[in-house]
Amino acid sequence: MAWIKKQITGKLLLIFLAVTTVYFAGSYQYRLQLPKQIELANYYARMQKNSRASTDFVKSKLLYSKTDFLQPWIAHDWKYEDYKLYLEKIKALGIEYVVLQYVAEAKVVNGKAVLTENYFHLNDTATNPHLPSVYSKCATEKNMIVSQFDVVDNLLSAAKDVGIKVYLGTILNNQWWDNRFRDDKWRAEMLALEKLLISYLITKYKTTSDMSDTFYGIYYTPEMFGNTNGYEIYWRKALGNIREFIYSQDSSLKFITSLYCSDYYLFNDSGKQTIEEKMQKFVFNLLVNNGKSVLRDGDIVSVQDKLSTNTKTSVEYNAKFLYAVRDVIRTLKSDYKTSLHYSIIVENFKSKTDLNLAPIERYNLQRLISLQLADDLMVFSYALYQMPKDEHNKPVR
Repeated sequence: MAWIKKQITGKLLLIFLAVTTVYFAGSYQYRLQLPKQIELANYYARMQKNSRASTDFVKSKLLYSKTDFLQPWIAHDWKYEDYKLYLEKIKALGIEYVVLQYVAEAKVVNGKAVLTENYFHLNDTATNPHLPSVYSKCATEKNMIVSQFDVVDNLLSAAKDVGIKVYLGTILNNQWWDNRFRDDKWRAEMLALEKLLISYLITKYKTTSDMSDTFYGIYYTPEMFGNTNGYEIYWRKALGNIREFIYSQDSSLKFITSLYCSDYYLFNDSGKQTIEEKMQKFVFNLLVNNGKSVLRDGDIVSVQDKLSTNTKTSVEYNAKFLYAVRDVIRTLKSDYKTSLHYSIIVENFKSKTDLNLAPIERYNLQRLISLQLADDLMVFSYALYQMPKDEHNKPVR
């Protein structure tokens, strides 16, 4: 518990210790009605190997998920009619929300954030004087790619007509995998660009259009991982800054963030702390700053890739991480009066080398685990793995 004591002072420390000593003593006894972790690993691996894949999840009637992810690179050349068909299909499966994973791509070059690809068309401020002028305030790559059709506009328009709510992602910058979040100037550059684009989208779709009910929330695109001790502190700074900015612009917007904790060696058995304690410390330090959650009531904490094409040996590890996230979220609710929503993102491709549809039996196991550990699950993604498409990746009936 030493890692958490530093976060709390005075009476809060005494209250916290009194309340949680008993709670954490049994936190990792895996008391839910699930098989033992090694049995779960065997079961998972066996089903992955032997089960016959279903050709269409429509056969299962429901995805047992209310949220689907959509990657813009798949849909960059879809027209309104294509989005409408996709949304009608997922609505029939019980989906109520779509997360567009990101609206633009960028990188930091010579200390400056530069837009490299844009999936929505920036309107001239002369057309709508309320819109912030993005191009005059940010750098763009000389050969910046702009999608043929306006992904954001077409998606929101179709979603409004079909009755689906949309979370718009922020910016994809693959430099985050290179530990660039440790660099204060790098984070500041990305934050400035994110603020600019978010302000633009809020003004266009929440303030000056009839899309305000359809544009439901923001998804923070970076998948927050930990590959060195203390890295979660830098993620927390970025997460807290973007969350507070969004709230200051429009307090009605919902918010989703995702954890991606893939670096097993960081959580080995060396030292005084157990693997579970190290995982819990990582998640707690990412979400709590100076005794206060950096997120707000109702925000969604999702976990990426922990229930996808796992190997037999990694299933137990992944299960421990899922439990760690659950326990920290419970602690935030009981001791920090912040009620967060916990969701597990389920990937549905068969394996890392076979991107065909996963066996429906495996999906049902993923669903079973998710619904016992978390509040719900998200699908990643119907559009990519399940939806019937033509040779151009466009939806077909």
